[in-house]
Amino acid sequence: MLSFAGKVDFHTKLCAKLTNFRYRDSALANATPLFMPCDHTIIVDGGGAEVLMVWKTWWWGTVLRQHSRHRSTPDLVSAPTLSDILLNNNICVIEPLYKAVIGSNVLLPFMYALASDHEHLLAADFVSKKVILSHYHISKPINGRAGHIS
Repeated sequence: MLSFAGKVDFHTKLCAKLTNFRYRDSALANATPLFMPCDHTIIVDGGGAEVLMVWKTWWWGTVLRQHSRHRSTPDLVSAPTLSDILLNNNICVIEPLYKAVIGSNVLLPFMYALASDHEHLLAADFVSKKVILSHYHISKPINGRAGHIS
């Protein structure tokens, strides 16, 4: 995706960790405020470039838990956290479509109906059936990451 963006003259930078991000010393006058009051609305990377858009690969549950934990404790963090970046109104967050498709377990019964003989696809249905329950199976919620092998 990074190389494709470069081909269409879209300025991109790969930032693999949060260690190089920091708050800009003074926010721009026209900056949109965060949904929570914050003195640092502008986040910049290690080179000083303002972060305007991010490609999100983290699960939203992790981000929201971190945000809740961060807001319930005294603000001792001087650098932006993952939740500060992804929940910032000044930063556009791009959610990869493939994550929404493969992350939604509601699609599994449809995929199983189309390719029930595929070696990497578990049997799936909206209701528990004897044929599924008689073998090893995974019980998962419709959406989320929790689940257990039965």
